[in-house]
Amino acid sequence: MSLAGLVLVGGRSRRMGVDKATLPAPDGVSGTLLDHQVATLRAAGAEPVMLAGRADQANPRPDLRWLTDAPAVEGPLAGLLAGLAACPHPWLAVLAVDMPRFPAEQFARWHQTASPGRGWVIAGPDGYEPLAALYPREALPCLQTLAARGVWRLQDHLAELMRSGVLQVAEKNALQSARLANWNTPDDLRQK
Repeated sequence: MSLAGLVLVGGRSRRMGVDKATLPAPDGVSGTLLDHQVATLRAAGAEPVMLAGRADQANPRPDLRWLTDAPAVEGPLAGLLAGLAACPHPWLAVLAVDMPRFPAEQFARWHQTASPGRGWVIAGPDGYEPLAALYPREALPCLQTLAARGVWRLQDHLAELMRSGVLQVAEKNALQSARLANWNTPDDLRQK
């Protein structure tokens, strides 16, 4: 095994009104949205699959390793830093809990075609999609350096990782935009 997985579950779900990890899985699949995301990463060949969330959260899946978001860091960057620091393999497949349409096959394809020390990210409709990406462990020092400077915006981190050759951009049409959609509000659930 050279691929680990990380589900980011640290969001506060303010717009959804309930913890997104507890939502029903899509398309009548049994279990929760979190269960679905864990299964997606495992289907891609990731083992172990870890969870990252806030220090005030309880681990929703005690069978999985829980990582507390990096302290003094804001947003999903905190979970990404924790995941890369704990990653036991050269590669970390990162998936937000609220992106249920991202296919396991994409992670598997990236993992099979990745060059040593160089991961993959997709250019989405609003910039790069950092929460469904394949990161090499080599990304960690760059992310830590920018975070220490107070840079929280993941788009800035991705731009630096691409400048340094640690990330490459997948073809823009590699996935339909629906595969990158987040479930942020109750309306998103009705449109699923």
